[in-house]
Amino acid sequence: QWESTPVNKRTGITIFDAEKSGYNVRFITYLARFLLAFDVDCQRWWYSKASDIPRRATADEVASIRLEQFGAFSASVEVGLQEYEGPEGPSKLMDSLLNRYCPPNIDYVREKRASLGLPPLTEAEENKELREIREARRQIALLFGLMEENQ
Repeated sequence: QWESTPVNKRTGITIFDAEKSGYNVRFITYLARFLLAFDVDCQRWWYSKASDIPRRATADEVASIRLEQFGAFSASVEVGLQEYEGPEGPSKLMDSLLNRYCPPNIDYVREKRASLGLPPLTEAEENKELREIREARRQIALLFGLMEENQ
């Protein structure tokens, strides 16, 4: 009888290995959701995977396919967490997330846009950017609240 196992096929790492490294299943799942909400490249991947869904799929079929796709995405997040193993791993991961998704102020955002040759944001766009930064910071705090006591 065939059984599904929580193994990342590319590396042979199981979800249990990730937990031994300090990241539980809830943490990995929440991080995957965070990345889909806040990371443009991850969003692009997610939207591109919608093309794998047959046009005539039922709602249940769509849900099943999307669940499988989310599982594959979470497995890749799990592999990425290997970079953040050890006692300092979670702290380094938090710093990395904050640096990437929570710039210190709007001037930083303005300077980065200018360096990329992008036009300045309108006042409404700046306000939206600030709300997104605050929300990312809140979500990162919730994410690290999911770590176990010994992590």
